[in-house]
Amino acid sequence: MICIDHHPLFPPLSHLPYDYLPLSISNIDSDNDMAPAKKAKRRAPVATAPGLPSLAEDEIHNFQSLSEEQMTINRSRKPVSAPRRAQSLADNPAVVATPVVLSMGSTEVNKDGANNNDAVKAYLQVLLGDKISRDYPVVDFIQAVFGFGQEDLRVPDGGFKLKKMAVDEYIEGRYSKNTSVERSAYEPLMDVFEDIIEQIQEASGNVSYGTKVSIVNMRDRIVQGLFANFKPDFIWSWLAEKETQSWLVTALSGELKKSELRKGRYKVKIDMGKLPNRSAGSSSADAGPPEVTAAAPLAPATSSSSSVAGAKKGRKRKAESIPSSEAQDAKRHKSSTRSEDGRLPSLSSIAASNAGAKVNLRPNELQAIKYVNELGSHGIRSYATGFLIEDYTMTLYYLDRMGVVKSAPFDFVDEPHFLVMFIAAVTHASMSQLGYLPLLKFPTGRRTAFQPAQMLEEYTGVTLDLPTAQDIHSEDHKHLSFSLAVSDDRTIVPTYGAVGRATVVVPIQARSVSAVKVCKQEKLVAKVSWPAKSRDHGEDTNIRAISSALNKDESKKKFLENIVAMKFSVTRTMAEMDLPRAKMFGVHLVHERVCRMLILKEYMPLQLVDSVKTFKKVFVDVVKGHRAVYEATDILHRDISANNIMFYYRKPEFKKGVVGVLCDWDLAKVLSPPSPEVRVKDLLKSCTSGEAGVDSLVNGDPRPTVHQPSGIVAAIDPDAGKQEPRYRTGTGPFIALDILLYLQVPNHLYRHDLESFFWVLVWFVARFNPETQSLGYIHDWLRNDLTSIGTRKVDYIYGSEIWKEQIYARAHDDYKPLFDTWVSKLRRVLVVPVYQSYGNFKLVLKDQLDFALETESKINHEIASVEQPADGTLAAAEDEEKDEDEDDLVLDLEEESKPESSADVLAKVRKLVEERENIMTYESFMKCLGVVP
Repeated sequence: MICIDHHPLFPPLSHLPYDYLPLSISNIDSDNDMAPAKKAKRRAPVATAPGLPSLAEDEIHNFQSLSEEQMTINRSRKPVSAPRRAQSLADNPAVVATPVVLSMGSTEVNKDGANNNDAVKAYLQVLLGDKISRDYPVVDFIQAVFGFGQEDLRVPDGGFKLKKMAVDEYIEGRYSKNTSVERSAYEPLMDVFEDIIEQIQEASGNVSYGTKVSIVNMRDRIVQGLFANFKPDFIWSWLAEKETQSWLVTALSGELKKSELRKGRYKVKIDMGKLPNRSAGSSSADAGPPEVTAAAPLAPATSSSSSVAGAKKGRKRKAESIPSSEAQDAKRHKSSTRSEDGRLPSLSSIAASNAGAKVNLRPNELQAIKYVNELGSHGIRSYATGFLIEDYTMTLYYLDRMGVVKSAPFDFVDEPHFLVMFIAAVTHASMSQLGYLPLLKFPTGRRTAFQPAQMLEEYTGVTLDLPTAQDIHSEDHKHLSFSLAVSDDRTIVPTYGAVGRATVVVPIQARSVSAVKVCKQEKLVAKVSWPAKSRDHGEDTNIRAISSALNKDESKKKFLENIVAMKFSVTRTMAEMDLPRAKMFGVHLVHERVCRMLILKEYMPLQLVDSVKTFKKVFVDVVKGHRAVYEATDILHRDISANNIMFYYRKPEFKKGVVGVLCDWDLAKVLSPPSPEVRVKDLLKSCTSGEAGVDSLVNGDPRPTVHQPSGIVAAIDPDAGKQEPRYRTGTGPFIALDILLYLQVPNHLYRHDLESFFWVLVWFVARFNPETQSLGYIHDWLRNDLTSIGTRKVDYIYGSEIWKEQIYARAHDDYKPLFDTWVSKLRRVLVVPVYQSYGNFKLVLKDQLDFALETESKINHEIASVEQPADGTLAAAEDEEKDEDEDDLVLDLEEESKPESSADVLAKVRKLVEERENIMTYESFMKCLGVVP
């Protein structure tokens, strides 16, 4: 039978609080191109309304230095770990089968507009669980990320040395009065770093290198940015320490967790001869396919590797005395040590010994990764880096669009040769080696002084160079160059979240002859995103298909102006861009993403409309354009949001001839209208925890008998063709309620996109301030999981008080008339009836269907229970009597309940689906707007 679970979509008449159903986001991909943008200031960009202090940092744990046994992890070897599958937030099998596409832009925000600290960490915890590669050898890590090898290091006369006074102060606890251990450790650690930097500079003599980046002690200061108000302990910056620091002018981040743990004797002189050679085959080009793949997941590290070395007096703790999370780390490190003959275990053997363990980021590493993610969300980057120090154990982090690579941990006091290599690599690194997009060309030469404010906030003198690209007709063009044109009124629009598509939109101007020939002197933007390589159709492919189809249809050609205009596009792999992951052994092939760049005509964001009349014209234009595209191509947008609706003026100097434009077709897909039977199945699966039986029920299989088990409980045919998995796509606050709340992902329908237009309209009218031209938030609709967003939106459409207080009352006076003429009418005539219809199914028909199926199952069970002879020797008279007994039993059961048959109830469901799909149509939507379709 079909098991119908509780569902929060349709509220009871008493409107009691809903039971929230947690939804798995184990397969999250950051797929919203543009989080609500906050305009960056020049020099030191700040959040829209800074001022609230950061939340309390994670609890500090005690960590010990690495044992000699654990240090072997850094010796020359292959990495022992590949990305592992994340554990779901919910154990519901139906939920696990319906992955979610969400973004950090949909997470909760504070009252000042900054992203909530706890929400960010919760998001990263789930997002990165299956996207981390651990214990990558330090030397190989530094070479791959910073392009720096032992041959590049110049050693001073007499060798490198640790600054003994600083190290002693860090170790022995000579701290200032009334300061915490951690904060008082900042200064001596800074002294250690800065002294090594001086030695590196001295050894280099007059040779110019790097970009003059230096380490900064943040002293509990916020790094200014566009998203969250975070306070990393250290950053490497191009600004002086006393200046207001900005993520845009930051090279990498650092985090320190220090306890009062003392340390024994150490050597001041640094023996660089202890550096291991790079691991054989550390580059994918040399080694071929990696031995570790996603099919052989490894156990996670759930605590610092340093935590298993021993107690404060140097004694090794037994495994049973270590907390469970630390014991897992101990076991992991033990498995990676050398055997008696000096050989290291193979990657496959390590994978086999660790497979199946759950993944969970420790609080300290989550804190460090949080800062690296923040850095990677600013500027025009391909990746970001950072480090974490826990007492004496240092770990390096690399974060790109595919996830995180974590170096093997090392003891920076007992193994200072690794520290020297890291610092030298950072100080020698170029802009691209510090994570900036390799296609950017920064000014070079003796006459060009590096001015961080101009180059990294305004990108003065920086160009975007494309060796080759294709135009809208798929024709190749070469030697394309564009100047970055960032200014106060043409800002870079980033996406919050460095893992996933991580879209950033950059204002540019055609520069080279070949670029000017196609683009003239139009204002342009470069849209840089990182979609999955496995996607069959990219945004450029969708735009070309739409352009071609509309051009061929004279009745729809006029709608070309309502679709984003693309000049060029280019797609490059990480290997083609020479990015670090492509050079790392065993990690770069998992969840592979590519860099896709689109050169587009520049449009104005929706919040720059100058009147209600202009807004209405823009809104109607995009709804019409969206419909024309679907009629011509069967392509649905699937990500209608306030950020994806833009506009321009045909006569900008007079602000005349406004045209609405629908942008961001990256999630668009060809989706022909599904058959009525498919829609019935979606409705039945909307509140069931499994698919078994739904197909056979809707397809009208014969009534089950004793010899033919009911299809309702039969397993799905293993020989049946596999259905392409469906995903919940879009920007959380604007996604249709069906997509948000169905237990199993339904087919995306045209009316789902129409409903998204409705939610955009509500959001904009309720939160737009025409005086400041700013668009705020409906905070209740910003949640980390889609189910919570959906249930809150249901509260709004059915709750007259909350609708009045949070929507109507918060609207600007200029836009309140739109509630009567547009918003309220759409809500009353279309949205509420669609979900009242679904409520009828949940509250009436699903119970009738359950009862019918249970009764039919009971009848079949009673028939099957009638005793049958074992030897088959009953006489004909006995067989006839047996059949009469069975018939009497069926009649008795039917007389007892007389329910409607499942076929009768299913006929009602079909009729309900047909009526429901006729409520919200293009014609009815436009009629509510008072517009002729």
